[in-house]
Amino acid sequence: MAAPRPFEPVLFFCGVIYSDRDRMKRALDLLGERFRPPGPLSPETPFDFTDYYDREMGSPLFRAFVPFEAAEDPSRLAELKLATNAIEKEVAEGASVDRPVNLDPGYLDRFKVVLASCKEGPMRIALSGGVFAEVTLTWRKGEFVPHYLTYPDYRTEAVRRVLAGYRRMLLELRRRGGR
Repeated sequence: MAAPRPFEPVLFFCGVIYSDRDRMKRALDLLGERFRPPGPLSPETPFDFTDYYDREMGSPLFRAFVPFEAAEDPSRLAELKLATNAIEKEVAEGASVDRPVNLDPGYLDRFKVVLASCKEGPMRIALSGGVFAEVTLTWRKGEFVPHYLTYPDYRTEAVRRVLAGYRRMLLELRRRGGR
């Protein structure tokens, strides 16, 4: 029988979809105050995979990612998702659209990328506080590989390359013993 042991530290990150750069920057500042200061923003790309968000967020939409440059306990994922939901509401106050920023937290370890969601689904596992986790990419043969329900943007080489860079960051943090 395997004995329980502490989880290996993971690298948290946040996917950001936004129509308003100023509010996006404010959201990242708040995230730093309430969770941990995020690292540098990845290059911005158009988010044009779907029109699902256009009604509540406006258009055009942009996508970027930010890592949290410290290894953390993965059991904090639900806490981070609830924090990002509160931040989204706060930065939406007085905006011309209902949701100018969409913060999607997740984490990665050596084997996979896990996203948090408040929506149930066939590949999602309940965590706490109404938050679910979904394995969306797995590491195989030197790259992240999507699953059949992986979001279209996470299937792109550009996003998988950003996340592979975060994986290297995590492995370096672990090598140095950083938390």
